[in-house]
Amino acid sequence: MGSNEVVVLNREDIRQTRRSLFGFHLPRLAIFGGGAREVEEAPAEITATVSAASNIGYDKWRIRLEDGAVWQTTESSSAIRPPRAGSSVVIRRGAMGAYFIRIDGQRSLRATRTG
Repeated sequence: MGSNEVVVLNREDIRQTRRSLFGFHLPRLAIFGGGAREVEEAPAEITATVSAASNIGYDKWRIRLEDGAVWQTTESSSAIRPPRAGSSVVIRRGAMGAYFIRIDGQRSLRATRTG
């Protein structure tokens, strides 16, 4: 694309882009609607499937989702069954920029997106 080209995105393209960026702390951009509508339309949670998971020590996990997003639990998870390929996860946004991941309907763990 050249510097003077105009790109048109439909609402579905914007929704898919927001979903793929879920968990990243990005500045508000007018290209994605800006203002109050942006907050209303941003997903509060996503549901996804695990493609791979690895223990990173101290009962914490690195979890790769089927869409390529990578999340890492930031608190010990010894009380839950470990994630595995095919596990269902729900990731929701909490207060103050926190995120929580729930694996196969178990209790939620604090998590952060790393990739």
